[in-house]
Amino acid sequence: ECWYILDCPQGAEVICGLREGVGPEELRRAALGGAVEPLLARFPIRRGSFVRVPAGTVHSILAGTLLCEVQQASNLTYRLWDWGRLPARPLHIEDAVGVADFRGGAVQEEGAAGVTGTASRMGEFELFRNPYFNVALSAWPGGVSGAVWSLENPHGLIVNVVEGGGDWQADRAVPGLDKGSFGLGETWFFPAGIEELRLSTGADGLRLLLSRSLELRGT
Repeated sequence: ECWYILDCPQGAEVICGLREGVGPEELRRAALGGAVEPLLARFPIRRGSFVRVPAGTVHSILAGTLLCEVQQASNLTYRLWDWGRLPARPLHIEDAVGVADFRGGAVQEEGAAGVTGTASRMGEFELFRNPYFNVALSAWPGGVSGAVWSLENPHGLIVNVVEGGGDWQADRAVPGLDKGSFGLGETWFFPAGIEELRLSTGADGLRLLLSRSLELRGT
């Protein structure tokens, strides 16, 4: 999975990885004793940060952080600790230790905050790719009117609006998806039949997080 940071307080951090030298037995003992936090690696984030979370990474989002998470479809969570929450949710210590990545050190920010686009066409920048899906950021400046956005959309495109807003009109009539407006925090799915949008942006510009499945085409 991966995270795009929508908002966070100054000095905010995320937990993403274990400290150097932490092994399975140490993590197991800490989890059984409710003392996991000293073993966790942290690093600072800011608005617009992009964080990759590889499979097996012990991770947690801390108070005050709002983010957009993209991941493979999964309802499985292995919990090492529940932060003293009452009533406590179930823990899965043995399962978690069995799949945790012990290579050590915090997973670092990938970096997306400074990305910019152009008014003439989509400024799309790939942020993450694995065999299952990829994630890109499409950044548009303010005041764009009627720009053609080629979606490169053979299997459907998920769009998360992470900054600003704008209006769009599709290149072909699909029921319920001929035109609309992008608003902050919204998620849209454009099926493969829609290949282009005419896009106009507001004064503050527009940032879209784009997610595409790669499993169907095997690339």
